Order: sequence, then C-alpha cells, then structure tokens
Amino acid sequence: MNSLTPHFEAAISRQRHISVRGYPSLTNENFMWMASQLADKKVLEVGCGLGWIASELIELGVDITPTDLWPNQHNPYWKHEYFSRTKIEQKDAVSAVKEYDFDVLLMSWPCYGDDWAYDALCALSPGTDLLYIGEGREGCCATNAFFDKIDDLYEKWVVCPHYEPFRALHDYVIYYKA
Repeated sequence: MNSLTPHFEAAISRQRHISVRGYPSLTNENFMWMASQLADKKVLEVGCGLGWIASELIELGVDITPTDLWPNQHNPYWKHEYFSRTKIEQKDAVSAVKEYDFDVLLMSWPCYGDDWAYDALCALSPGTDLLYIGEGREGCCATNAFFDKIDDLYEKWVVCPHYEPFRALHDYVIYYKA
C-alpha cells in the first residue's frame, strides 16, 4: 500500500456521502442544534434533494415539509440509482414559498449561479427565519444577489457550533432570525 490509499478512501467515502446526502457534513450534534433552533416552528425545506436533512429533522420531532423540483426517482441526474428518505413534495422553490404556511425556510447548498434561491427569498413573507447550509458569498452556492438579499432581510443570526465541513469546502450552518 502507498500513502495515497487513505486519501483515496476518504475521497470515495465523501463521494458516496454527496451522492446520497449532499454536500453538508452534518453530524448528530449538528442535527440536534438545528432541531433546537427549529423547535415549535413550521419549516419548509426547498431544494431538498433526497430529503436526508428533512428525514433526520423529522426523527428529532421537527415539523418540516421537504420540497424539490425533482423529487425521488424523477431527478434526471440520479438515473434511478438513489431513492428519497422521506416523502417529498414536487414543487419549485418559489411556488413552495408562496403555497405553504411556515415560520422557517431551510435551504442547503442552493445551486451555484442559479437564481432560484434568490427568487425564493424575494417571495418570503416578512418575519420568516432562514436556516441556511452552504458556502457564503463568492463560494459555490447561489448567487451574489442571494447573499445581498440575506443582508437586506436579516440583522441577527446564530452559527452552528462544532460544524466541520469536508476538506476543501467552506460551508457553514447558520440560522438567520427575522
């Protein structure tokens, strides 16, 4: 064996994680922190992918509605290789924000360079909190307009302690309070 083997194994493990769970490297402790922030609140998750985050939060008693434009096996990128972990409503983010009654919007790693996350924030009712998981401005998530909108909407926030991103990623978990 050579010295690259542990790095190769870590890369394979990370790739499996991303395929099923997405980019965030969330631990049980992180989920417990999120559940404490979301206690007694109705949550809407947009762009939930396979619903990993929602399924973990449901297990912790969080009232959450996961939505995605391509839920379950309908996603053309998954090629029927992966299946959702919970029931996911098929809705684009803006339609979901306009349709559902909720206190907190949850977004994890919104697509880089795509305006859907910005458009969803623009459709929010005043007083809605945001739980955001992903990289910040100039990172590989959303658009600068999205982060400008966050700056316009929120003055208070709490960062999840003890979150450790995958190597070479610069993401975080942050709860913005309206």
